[in-house]
Amino acid sequence: MEYNAREELLKKLKKQQRLREDIPWERCIKYLREKFGITGDMAPYVQIRLLRSKLNLTQEEMMVLFDADEASKISRWERQINVPRAAARENLFKYFGIPVDAWDIQNEKKFIPQRSLHEREKDYPPIWNIPFDEPSLFVGREDVLQHLYNAFSSEKVLSLTQAVSGLGGVGKTSTVLRYVYKYRGEYQAIWWIDASTQESLMAGLLSLAKQIRKIPDSKSQESSFVLDIVKKWMKETPHWLLVLDNVDDIALVYNNDIFPTSRRGHILLTTRTQSVGSSIQNIELESLNSENGALLLLNTAGLMNANKTLYDVVEQDRQNALHLSHLVGGLPLALTYAGAYIREVQCSLAAYIRLYESREMELLRWRSSSYINKKFAYPNSVATTWTLSFEKVEQSSPAAVDLLRLYSFLSPDAIPEEIAIDGSSRLGFNLQGVRDTFAFDQVIVELRRYSLVNRNAENRTVNIHRLVQIVFRDRMDVEIQREWVERTIG
Repeated sequence: MEYNAREELLKKLKKQQRLREDIPWERCIKYLREKFGITGDMAPYVQIRLLRSKLNLTQEEMMVLFDADEASKISRWERQINVPRAAARENLFKYFGIPVDAWDIQNEKKFIPQRSLHEREKDYPPIWNIPFDEPSLFVGREDVLQHLYNAFSSEKVLSLTQAVSGLGGVGKTSTVLRYVYKYRGEYQAIWWIDASTQESLMAGLLSLAKQIRKIPDSKSQESSFVLDIVKKWMKETPHWLLVLDNVDDIALVYNNDIFPTSRRGHILLTTRTQSVGSSIQNIELESLNSENGALLLLNTAGLMNANKTLYDVVEQDRQNALHLSHLVGGLPLALTYAGAYIREVQCSLAAYIRLYESREMELLRWRSSSYINKKFAYPNSVATTWTLSFEKVEQSSPAAVDLLRLYSFLSPDAIPEEIAIDGSSRLGFNLQGVRDTFAFDQVIVELRRYSLVNRNAENRTVNIHRLVQIVFRDRMDVEIQREWVERTIG
């Protein structure tokens, strides 16, 4: 760590606190501690948190000040998880005025409650409104959680707003919930907002604003007033996380300009659209592979414990679980409801597979009664979860509807784009104009807006989930189905 970097930071802090530059920092911090009401009888981790907040220090600045090689070390001091080593204690005394012996292991009981690491991680931030329970089962997304954590920890401004996108039912909200519960100890405030419409977004921001300060009734309906309060809080308050759920119209985020302007906090959103703009980094969730899908199914069905592996169950159950995972394309929502059905009616995996092969749409419409009146993040059945997406496509683009009809009767994986382009003349009026790649681009974008298809630009192919095919075919009457079968094989 370069000496100059620390000296420049101390100059900046003196200027912010309106202190003369020639006053030694030891005198400055003594004055500031008195000014902020921070006393030596406070636990040292409390002193760190208060001083960091009062001085508006970022993680990066804390690393410079205390010569730490990882921001997580400072975070763990603040959360009572680790005691600083001797060299770090010297710096804490020099720059924050915390006595070296405050961290004495003999006195640790005085300052650090004797709780296990697991218990300390369970603490909730003071501002918290998460409306859903923590997912009891979480399979196959740990790499996504680590990616989000690493991106936020980098503190690059572009990394401060992250999106998790994908098809409805693929597990976006569950993944974000898992992140929130797992890393809640990193934040002083976590606020969850349903951002599916402008009205619900503003209602959520108003609720947050009321947590921040008292809002006169006459001002509560003024969007600009509410936004100003929240943006000022976002700029001045460290360690916050704002979750925007169901942002299917990404323009809402841009139009309201809800972005972090400094490295104070993070925004995490879920969306079905694959195009999130240049100010948001996006992670597209895919369905689970057969193995992880089988694990989710078996755990939900109560046929194995969460701490067991796939190879701890009997061979027949393992093979049936892998087969069913493949049948539903690894979609977490479908696997969750399949497991719930097996558990509730007490049938075997083999019996469920036989039933699914003959009554697939009825099972895809089924919703577990055990989730009714429960804080469950996804209340819709598989069959209804894409209804709104289908309706919006039908309203916006007849050509996109017909393209989806075509894809519903093809093999779901790696569909060549040329099938629609070269065959446009025989695919009906709406697709007659799709004679080249440019025209195809204008149509496929409507389906990608809701993640109803995935496009591989390099191979010029399209993938569609097999359950989207099944449910969309069910929306067609017999005559339309016959017409598109003929067009597909023609």
